[in-house]
Amino acid sequence: MTTAGLNKPVGKAPGRRKWSSSAVVTFFVLLVCLPLAGPVFVQFKKEIARWYWAAAISHRKAKRFDEAAQSLELALKYDPQSAKLIFERARLRLLNKHYDEAMADVVDLLEDTDLRAEFRYQVGQIKATILLKQHKVSAGLETLSQMVAEAKKLGGRQYARALNNLAYHRTLANVDIGKAIVDVNKALRLCKESERPAYLDTRGWAYFRAGKYEQALADLQDAIKLFRPIYQSNIEADPDNEEIKKNLAVFLQHRSMAYKALREDDKAAKDRQEIKELCLDPDKDLE
Repeated sequence: MTTAGLNKPVGKAPGRRKWSSSAVVTFFVLLVCLPLAGPVFVQFKKEIARWYWAAAISHRKAKRFDEAAQSLELALKYDPQSAKLIFERARLRLLNKHYDEAMADVVDLLEDTDLRAEFRYQVGQIKATILLKQHKVSAGLETLSQMVAEAKKLGGRQYARALNNLAYHRTLANVDIGKAIVDVNKALRLCKESERPAYLDTRGWAYFRAGKYEQALADLQDAIKLFRPIYQSNIEADPDNEEIKKNLAVFLQHRSMAYKALREDDKAAKDRQEIKELCLDPDKDLE
């Protein structure tokens, strides 16, 4: 080989490429933000789920049950593991009389051992209601008994409500009336003043089942007297409040039966007429 060109100067070796300051900033922003993108996206999906959930509740309150179901399914699409959404779906399915589907939701929820005690109690109440609606009275009452034990841990009003709920459903089923009276007496000692009408109605109805008609009438009179101002304030706020109308109608129905048992037929008829004025049928719409 010749030596020609060996001593010729060569060009400068290429240096490292310099980054602009904006590129450096962009790089570090991405470095910091990318790990956060996943959690932020998850939180955004949960926020969308909350929007659909709010819409579902609004539809349910307006008794637009089909729209409520659609909104709930969309909410669960964005947050499928949400216990609160599954609970809301169980309630809606119960209202729509889809009892098997509602029970499936409840069973799924109760399998979670990490549920808060208060939430577990609420789910248990839904379970009991489903069983009673399916005419599985023994299983429903057993579940309500379990819920009393759960509520006792929570104390106060929750315990009183659980006791009253069990007592009322025992009375409806006409079983263990003595226990029902004992339980509702406990509830009356624990309850707030605004809850006394409902609990007095339960005890009055239990006395009626026990054939103690005069004691029944005394409690039912007191229940209605205490409930009238509560009813009036609710109706003034919402004239279409069907729940409060039905509550009054149930009280009147129970009192009418006590009047009937005591052969005060005119007073019984007057109570039944007031029920009809509430747009309810005393023989079909009440229990």
